[in-house]
Amino acid sequence: MAMETIGRLKRDAQQIMVDHSFIFVNEYCTSKTCPTDANGKPVHKNDFQKLQNLVTEEIFCPKCRREAVERCFRESETQRHETIFGTEAQKYDYLKRYSIIGERELITKNKGLKDYVPTTAEAKTNKDLATQAVLKIVGGTPINVLLTGNTGCGKSHLSFGIANNVNEMSRRDGHAMTVVYFNYKKIYNMITASFNDKSLKGRDYFLKIAENAQCLVLDDVGSELIKDSAFSSELLTEFLDSREEKHTIITSNYNFDSLKQLYDARFTSRLSRYQFPITFAETGDYRAGQIVM
Repeated sequence: MAMETIGRLKRDAQQIMVDHSFIFVNEYCTSKTCPTDANGKPVHKNDFQKLQNLVTEEIFCPKCRREAVERCFRESETQRHETIFGTEAQKYDYLKRYSIIGERELITKNKGLKDYVPTTAEAKTNKDLATQAVLKIVGGTPINVLLTGNTGCGKSHLSFGIANNVNEMSRRDGHAMTVVYFNYKKIYNMITASFNDKSLKGRDYFLKIAENAQCLVLDDVGSELIKDSAFSSELLTEFLDSREEKHTIITSNYNFDSLKQLYDARFTSRLSRYQFPITFAETGDYRAGQIVM
């Protein structure tokens, strides 16, 4: 341990002695007698003079005491995180448990971005961008991926590939993330149906699932529109309101300028923050390239 570090700990201990009526005693805590950390190694390598609490008469090592306090804090943070997001296994299972998929084969057959086979140069570029998005998300960088293009160009396949890769890679790296995939038209219809049937899963249910997701996909935004977009704007804004410093992926047939015309400014303003665009401007029907003869 560097001499300045030892000196700092000594000064800290002296301050404790002054402020809290602790005194040094003629006892030392050594690497052989101190407790071990989570890895089974001694808490410290150097000898530390012990202190005595003049009120309780307790004698203790200030370095070991600090480590014990920090360990309790780390454990409480882990417990708090698991209370919110669940255990590693529960977080990994979040995608399959709560997702509402438009095309069921996305979740039954899609193995991630490796299953996305580009049929054009643009599609290859966009697959590379999707890979970059995965790395940003797993690395903890908040982003709003906006994946746009015409019907059939492969947006849903690519967006689920991102979700699946985030799910797998974060677990592999030892910090599984909660990921969920919503076909927006489906949940929009389920929410509006719940207004007349309280037994159905409704607005609060889906907002809570989304809020607890570290990575949320809203697929096919815009397909729910008929005439009035006011309620959908309100709902989309509520979804994004709970996504501060989280990761959101939105797919749509409409580009960002068109979305600004269709929806309330509150939604598009939130979407513009940390925006990571992936645009299909030239790619045709991706599904046609997937036909097996």
